[in-house]
Amino acid sequence: DQTAFFNFIEENGLDKFAGGIAGKSSIRQDDAFDLDLRFQQDFPGFFGSDRFKFFVDLENFLNFISDDFGVNRFINTSGTLETVPLVDASIVGNQYVYNSFTAPTVVQDLNDTLWRIQLGIRYEF
Repeated sequence: DQTAFFNFIEENGLDKFAGGIAGKSSIRQDDAFDLDLRFQQDFPGFFGSDRFKFFVDLENFLNFISDDFGVNRFINTSGTLETVPLVDASIVGNQYVYNSFTAPTVVQDLNDTLWRIQLGIRYEF
């Protein structure tokens, strides 16, 4: 689908490299934001210098507030090489002619996106 291919090129800012090669690190992914909070309160223990510590950890607090915040989405750039078969292409006039196009999918990293709450008690003596 030629229209889908050209839309993908334009949406990702690759049209400025038409007829050439896009340079390394010339395109950026969206920024991801994360906010982790810890609330801690110390209480005296039963003896001289001992004490209890009560704490609450909130990991990815932004995603706790809204499902739209603190979400990490990316296109895989791990450097893993994949063989891409040219199933639907031909060479005409020394140029590849593609008959189909599938845009890459955006991956959502669930481990970095989910919010977590941890409650804890610590006794120091």
